[in-house]
Amino acid sequence: MRILVPLVLLVAVLGAACSGSSSTTSPSTTKTDTFSSILQVRGADYQTFSVTTAGAFTVTLTSLSTSTTVGLGVGIPNVTGRGCYVTASITTAGGAGAQLSASVDPGIYCVTIYDEGRLTDRASFSISIVHT
Repeated sequence: MRILVPLVLLVAVLGAACSGSSSTTSPSTTKTDTFSSILQVRGADYQTFSVTTAGAFTVTLTSLSTSTTVGLGVGIPNVTGRGCYVTASITTAGGAGAQLSASVDPGIYCVTIYDEGRLTDRASFSISIVHT
């Protein structure tokens, strides 16, 4: 019995030392896509992007060559492969801060810019998409 008690204590101590869980996490890597073009009067343009790991994305209309506002939206590409099925949108003139953001699962998404009927001439634009 005297030998059994120290042996049980030794096994308990060793078991406790090995029972801790260890996990390593790798830092998430963000990517930035820039989408620049010309928006036509009553027109629309879109760009797809892929999110590789669950996380968030932000969309910023960083420049617009007119002082009027346009529509900016995010969503998923249409099944036909042309266009963007918009799930969230705003009216904006752009700026330095993100206008749209969301948490998402891995997948393919799209951002679209469109004239809501306010443009009187075509306008150049640049959009920044930051995602995982």
